[in-house]
Amino acid sequence: MDIGKEIFGKIPQRIRACFFSGLVFGFLTHMAMLTHKLPNWDDLGNYHAYGSGGEFGRWVIRFLHPLGGTWSNPWINGMLTIILLSVAFCFFYEGLELKSITSAVLFPMIFMTFPSLASIMTYMFMADFAGISICLAGIAFYLARKRRFGFLWGIPCLMFSMGIYQSYICFTISALLMALLVDAVRENGSETFGQLMKRGISYAVMLLGGTVCYYIMAIVRYPQLVMTEQNGIGSMGHISLLRLPKLVVKGYLRIARYFFFGGYSFQSGFMHVCNLLAFAVLVALFVLLVRKREVYKKKGNMAFALLCVFLFPLGMSFVDIMAPDANFSMLMIYQFAFFYAAILVLYEQLCEMGKWFGRLASLLGLALILLTSYGDFLVTNEAYFRMEMTYERVYSYITRIMVRVESMEGYQAEDPILLVGSFDEESMNGYRMDEEKFYDFSGVALEYGLMTPGAREDFIRIFLGRQMEYAADEEAAKIKASPEFQEMEVYPVEGSIKKVEGRWIVRIS
Repeated sequence: MDIGKEIFGKIPQRIRACFFSGLVFGFLTHMAMLTHKLPNWDDLGNYHAYGSGGEFGRWVIRFLHPLGGTWSNPWINGMLTIILLSVAFCFFYEGLELKSITSAVLFPMIFMTFPSLASIMTYMFMADFAGISICLAGIAFYLARKRRFGFLWGIPCLMFSMGIYQSYICFTISALLMALLVDAVRENGSETFGQLMKRGISYAVMLLGGTVCYYIMAIVRYPQLVMTEQNGIGSMGHISLLRLPKLVVKGYLRIARYFFFGGYSFQSGFMHVCNLLAFAVLVALFVLLVRKREVYKKKGNMAFALLCVFLFPLGMSFVDIMAPDANFSMLMIYQFAFFYAAILVLYEQLCEMGKWFGRLASLLGLALILLTSYGDFLVTNEAYFRMEMTYERVYSYITRIMVRVESMEGYQAEDPILLVGSFDEESMNGYRMDEEKFYDFSGVALEYGLMTPGAREDFIRIFLGRQMEYAADEEAAKIKASPEFQEMEVYPVEGSIKKVEGRWIVRIS
């Protein structure tokens, strides 16, 4: 008996197409990152570590660290990330009850090209953790949709997903709201308002149960969590009712900034227009669906559908309510890709009716998905290329410093070297490379990012194999105030390198 054939043969063709589409678009989009070591500041500090753990409420990470090896290896970690996400999107695809091969190919393409995945990849030491977290979020969604009492089985999945990265519960929330919308507008009114409410409550129980169980486990694992002020971790889940309206508005504005205003530095005018057209197509598809299935005649279902439409943007941006004081990161908006996935969901519903105008609107929606995904593919690989140029420039800059120090009279191999001062970005801008374009692209390292105190010392240790001293803020301030330092010139001018109290000081600003 061919066991592999038996198992593989039981998987529906559309699921296989979804999985392999994820692999193909994942590797095509992120091959540059997988085959080069393009670090950012956090990656330099966690080359042999897993980053923030229990102190950030991510109590599961320490147990997952050996999964991809203990080094920040781009091929292993990146490959695992793409495979895990391909599996995750199969669960979301099946839970949303998509049937066509077209959707099976395009659904993972949307997520594999969305810029947030590039941001995840820049933090390569934890990229595979994100893949596991999203996969668990997808399993929770699938169980809630496809299994009896699945919402109860989804609770531990969400608990562990949040124990890796809290904001990916928004994947489950967004998918559930989209699925409920489809339930509300089904043909022939097969779902009553009572059934919809019952199902919605069961989903809310799963989300609340998963969050509560996560929080209890996080406190048990790290009791000091409630006192952690960094990145708003300690205040997570503590929402003032007076503050809630402002947080809701903040969530909607986050969505509007991305899709309507084109307010991120990496978004081109072309992408802005495509997003506006995609929104218009979504509205048109929804109105056509409501009219043709006469959902408006069933007031309960219509009200429920409108509620899902109203909550859908908030579900995608729920992190603004869940952790209102957290610092913004593009890793937290990965679920925004469901905006484009919604076109696929409505497209399939309309295609079932065979109406030409529905098909026309659907085809326009599919064209916009292809255009936006290509735009995201471009900006992702531009970001990777910019990171590669950053690495080359910083490596060259630091190598020149090391050569100058080692050529100084009296230099000995064991002499400590200390870089003092803030890096002047203008010193590498003889040929500018769109620095402003990537200011909002979380994780993309520009020259200044790799030359900040701490990151530059890690860079030299890792890529040049030279042990470097690091001056803490207080010590650096003392050195800068010393007469010897005041008399020094700024690198690369003669007199910018000087031996003081047994160590070589390089003044870079």
